[in-house]
Amino acid sequence: MLPLWVASSSPRRHDLLSQYRVPFIAIPNLLAVEPSPEYPECGIRYAVRCTKQKVTASYSGYSGLIMGVDTVVEWQGRILGKPADSSQALYQLQAFMGTTHRVISTCVLWDTHRNIWLYCVDYAIVSVSLVPESILIDYIHRYPVLDKAGGYGIQDNPSFIHIAWGDRATIMGLPLRRLLKLLYGYGIVNAWQYP
Repeated sequence: MLPLWVASSSPRRHDLLSQYRVPFIAIPNLLAVEPSPEYPECGIRYAVRCTKQKVTASYSGYSGLIMGVDTVVEWQGRILGKPADSSQALYQLQAFMGTTHRVISTCVLWDTHRNIWLYCVDYAIVSVSLVPESILIDYIHRYPVLDKAGGYGIQDNPSFIHIAWGDRATIMGLPLRRLLKLLYGYGIVNAWQYP
């Protein structure tokens, strides 16, 4: 069985992998600056490109499967990542109100033994209720939102965020169902570990 090296420090992703008993070794994501979207690049293509760069940047002679992960929000043709500050988080959440957006999560794995690249992509549709600004401000002050694409975390159970379609784990930042199937092919997980 090949070791799985995960280039992510996200506790949410680590918790999801551990919950499904996926053996992995966390390594630092060494991509210092994420690339900007290239017009007219769609959210999926951008997320895959960014994730692959994370794997390449984080490789330090590891042998096995090296995995990078990324999550972006696509809203009205725009690709949004993590907000730079609380003001930007508030702006994003206010813009989302009364609309839906797409949350895209990608995993890119490099099999260093066979020198092949493997891709897992999933997305979900999220709707945001119309709420007073004070509720958004309270949420931003109570939870760490600056490390989350779109400025919110579904795991915080904010009252104004609703899953219209898709998998909760994808919104949390990991295309879990697709990833587990891929890892099953490598003998890293068993069929009973599927959600």
